[in-house]
Amino acid sequence: MAKFDFQHVASHYDDLHLHSPAVSQAVGQYLVDQVGQGKRILEIGIGTGRIAAPVVAAGGEVVGIDISPGMLAVAMERHIDQIALADMMQLPFADASFDAVLAVHVLHHASDWRLAMREIARVLRPGGLFIEGRDWSDPQSCSMRMRAKMREVIMSLSPGIRPPGVGAARQQFLARLGGITAPEAPATSWYDQAAPAAIIASMRARNDPETWAIDPQLLNDTLDQVEVWASQEWPDMVALQPYERRFVVGITQIDPARASAE
Repeated sequence: MAKFDFQHVASHYDDLHLHSPAVSQAVGQYLVDQVGQGKRILEIGIGTGRIAAPVVAAGGEVVGIDISPGMLAVAMERHIDQIALADMMQLPFADASFDAVLAVHVLHHASDWRLAMREIARVLRPGGLFIEGRDWSDPQSCSMRMRAKMREVIMSLSPGIRPPGVGAARQQFLARLGGITAPEAPATSWYDQAAPAAIIASMRARNDPETWAIDPQLLNDTLDQVEVWASQEWPDMVALQPYERRFVVGITQIDPARASAE
């Protein structure tokens, strides 16, 4: 897959991925409750600031980095002033600078996730928190079933492509860095609805992050098959299908004193 340029989606990213005000407030408050009021938090891949802004509103001090000037420009409009154009694999901060590091849907973009994890551990104060957040949807929802079908078809049409599979390896690596990881927990949950036809249209418009780096012809061929399958699963393709969503958080406390020799 090709490397994706986030400049192409910066102007309309929030139209597709911004949480409602109530959800944003709940997420921001939950994250600050885990770290503490006034604590210094680094968000890697801050993007448009959709997560950072409610964290700041809840009393956190957020510093953000991103590789996209366009994304950072939107974050500045949210009055997030402590931002820098930087790569997560080479953080421009001194050792032990932050009480927490936050990553939301970003680590899979690192060409060397181990190097990114080392950098995260380096800038954390002893006992600091590495927080991973992600948007979760019911796996049995039409949205997630269609995503799963899309992956299945892509792998059948292009066998050399495989989805990322570093979850377990990353947890083991965190443990070697001195990390103790707690089970994931939902910061908040809510209900949404979507029509299969609209999901297909969004995928064809490359609004779904999973479509961004896929070759255009491969994507079109894939979605042709997904649309045929979906029309059999949901004969009324324009009927709205309700489903549960959550913002899920995993927290790892990292202390260099627990790190193992590598």
